[in-house]
Amino acid sequence: MEQQISVSVVGIDVSKNRLDVSIAGQDWAESNDIIGIEAFIDKLKPLAPGLIVVEATGGLERAVVSLLSLDGIRSLSVWSLLRIAK
Repeated sequence: MEQQISVSVVGIDVSKNRLDVSIAGQDWAESNDIIGIEAFIDKLKPLAPGLIVVEATGGLERAVVSLLSLDGIRSLSVWSLLRIAK
């Protein structure tokens, strides 16, 4: 018998002023500052995601990745393949 494993994946689209977050069909935005990032982390913890994918945006992602790390939450920063191809 096959066993199904469910993993929640969080996607974060990072811009200068805002984090657009998506997890399990829930979408919301937070400001890309200490207050917004901490609010995001507070919402994230009870969801216990298996993977957090952060769009690498020329350094704009550093604050959210750093604060996630300080809270013991691992994340993966990815570059857009379209941006790399240019």
